[in-house]
Parts: sequence; structure tokens; C-alpha cells
Amino acid sequence: QLSNTTYIPILPISSSEMKFRRDATILLQQCGVDIHKLIFLDNNVVVNLLLQRPLSITLVDHNKLAFASSSKNQDLSQYVVEILDHHADEGAHSHCQKNIAFHNGYATVGSCCTLVGERLVPLLKPSHTIDPGLSLSLLGTILLDTANMNFNTNRGTPRDQQLIDLLLNHTVWTNLLPSKYFSSSDKKPCLDYIFQWLQNAKFDVDFWSEMTFLECLELDYKEYTTSYSLRFGISSILIPTAQLEKKEGFIEGATEFMKMNNLQFLVIMSLVLNGNNNDSPKRELLILSQNKKVLEDVANFLLDSHGDTSFLQIIEKVDNADTPPYKNLFLKRLEQGNLSASRKVIAPIFTKF
Repeated sequence: QLSNTTYIPILPISSSEMKFRRDATILLQQCGVDIHKLIFLDNNVVVNLLLQRPLSITLVDHNKLAFASSSKNQDLSQYVVEILDHHADEGAHSHCQKNIAFHNGYATVGSCCTLVGERLVPLLKPSHTIDPGLSLSLLGTILLDTANMNFNTNRGTPRDQQLIDLLLNHTVWTNLLPSKYFSSSDKKPCLDYIFQWLQNAKFDVDFWSEMTFLECLELDYKEYTTSYSLRFGISSILIPTAQLEKKEGFIEGATEFMKMNNLQFLVIMSLVLNGNNNDSPKRELLILSQNKKVLEDVANFLLDSHGDTSFLQIIEKVDNADTPPYKNLFLKRLEQGNLSASRKVIAPIFTKF
């Protein structure tokens, strides 16, 4: 709390979703955060209390309010005063101050935590140190978002590296981390170790195997609208699309999910690491629709080697022709050659469809 203002972090997901955010959970626990005390946007008691007071909302890592209203259908968007993000601007909340690190189709920082951390710079003097829990929460997320600053994936930027260096040099890490995190005598943590620790939690095979089809869809899901007002969603998963299709209730679940969210088509983006070689990931796209023409048009849009999507290097998988059509559900299986194009790059392309 500063002066008469109280700052309350609220996670823009439901409390039931937190159990699926394994990387975030173990990172926050290592930082000393009691995850049972976190506040989620589906906590109507807290949201209603906030609405009874002077309120300002800052959106972080997204630029459109995830839920437009509380349980009493009171609009929260009018309270958004600031946006800190690195995704394509969806055009919402035009009245507020925006710091969106996205230009010419690409994010100019690999992690939104870099933007958050940059706000520490004016406050730091040479003798100052940063709280180690804050430093680790920022550092761990930046390493995950940038694939450990792997420049082969084009996800890390010089700004991300500058923030990493700032955190390393202005934190007393031994106050937080056990000795296994350190690889040298300089008392700075081993970045490879932190990254692999979080990466293993995120890509854990058993974890994804235990999840239901719908849980896989909902874990990392966002909705958009095309220039022709077609509503669509994009789910990001970390297992092969073929494995997802084998899950119980795939056909019924996908059909119901699209009906429930009023989607004209659904895109499932898959990122899979090949064995232990993190430098050789594989990206797949699974496009689903109940309208065959919409599906064919979307697929042709992506496969156009001379259009806006050519840089994605999309090709059709050969097993499309070998699979009998599902009843009332049409799909296309595609491979994406451009490994650096994540959802934040692809989503704006789809909106042009």
C-alpha cells in the first residue's frame, strides 16, 4: 500500500484453472507466495467489494478485459486505466494509457514480465537490491517466455536480456534459492537450471495425459473475431494433435465447445519438443469447424504461399486424406515450419481472414 492507494493483484482466470498452471504454481511457491491466498476474477465477493470503491484497473499481458462484468453484470471495462502488454492491440479500452510492445506483426519483447521489470529501473540506485521473490518471479517467466533466450526461436530480444542482467546483478539470490540453483561461485543462479525446472513442469507428459480433452482446450485459450465478424478461438497445447484426437470425447467435446462459445472455427496450436532436444521443437495446427466451406476457406488462407500467411510456412499433413470425416465436424491437420510464430503472431493474421 502506497499513500491512500491499495494495489491488489487479481488473476484473470478462474480459481479452478490454477491447478493446471503447474509451471506458475511451482514458481510462485519457490518465490514464497501462498497460492491459496491468490485472488481470482471469479471471486465475486472481492470483485463486488472493489466495485463499491474508487477503482482503477491495469491489464497486464493482455489488452482486453477477460471478463466484461461481475456476477451482477456490472461493467468493469470503464475502470481500465492502463495496459501493459506485448500482444497485438485488439482495440479495446481506447480511453486508457497503453504500453503495448507489439509492432509490424511481432512482439518487441519476448515476455510481458520484461515490461513490468523495466519499471524498476528508474527506482534503482547502485546500492539497491530487488526483493528475491520478485526477481525470481520475473526471471523465471522471462526464461520460459523466451525459451531461455534461445535466439534460434526468435523469441528473446535485447530488452529481455537487459532485464535478465538487471535482475541477476541487483538481487541477493542466496536469501531465496538453495545451493542446487547455483552453478558457480558468483552467487548468481544457473539460468539453464531454472529454465529446465519450469519447462519440465510445463511439458510434463503424465500431466497432459491425465487431462481431459476439454481441460486441454481450456488451459490456454483465447477468442478473437475476423474482419468479416467470424468468431473463432485458439487453444495452445503442448502435446501432439494426434494424441489430443485420441482423448475420450474428442468429437463430442469439440462440437459442444464450439457451440458453447459460438465459434465458427477453432484453431488448436500444438508445440512439442522432440525428445530432449529443446532446439528442435515441432509446431502443428488443427483447424476444426462444423461448416465445411469455412474450414476449407481458412485452410486455403493459411496455405496460400503468396499471401499474408506465407511466412508461417504452413503445409498440409499427409494424413488428412487418410482420415474418414467425423459426423458434423470437419478438420484440417497442418504443420507450421516457422517455429518462432507463436499465438501472439498468428492470431492477428487470422483476424484478417
